[in-house]
Amino acid sequence: MKTIKSQLILTVVLICAIPIIAITVYNTINTFNSNDGSAKEIGIQRAKTIESEILDTVNSDKTVLKALAKNPIVTDYLKNGKKNNQQVMLAFQNSDDLFKSKSTTVLTGTDGMQLVRGDGTQLLNVSDREYYKQAASGNEYVSDASIS
Repeated sequence: MKTIKSQLILTVVLICAIPIIAITVYNTINTFNSNDGSAKEIGIQRAKTIESEILDTVNSDKTVLKALAKNPIVTDYLKNGKKNNQQVMLAFQNSDDLFKSKSTTVLTGTDGMQLVRGDGTQLLNVSDREYYKQAASGNEYVSDASIS
């Protein structure tokens, strides 16, 4: 049999505990909802920053390539029977230092066979690759980012 004293204690505890539990649950739900929105905003801002940096890198690299394409050493190489291979390779190596993307400059013939590589590695036939097909069609093309 319960005494009045124990019933009063239980009642007082419940009167105090119920609001505390309700406030705690409300604040927890509110905090999760608030953090979810903040996380999305932070993610969107980071994505915009990364997009801006990638576009800056692509545009910078395109500028280097356009300048290299007009370099007299390169144009003479193509017009005069592909002589002075070492000078062209040196010009490519110098342009490689300007790339923000740390890319290697490669001159490819109309048949898809590489003629000169700035890094001096083995020449490849790239006629089956999408970037070559796009360039051969006269389109500017930037392939998807890849980690190598």
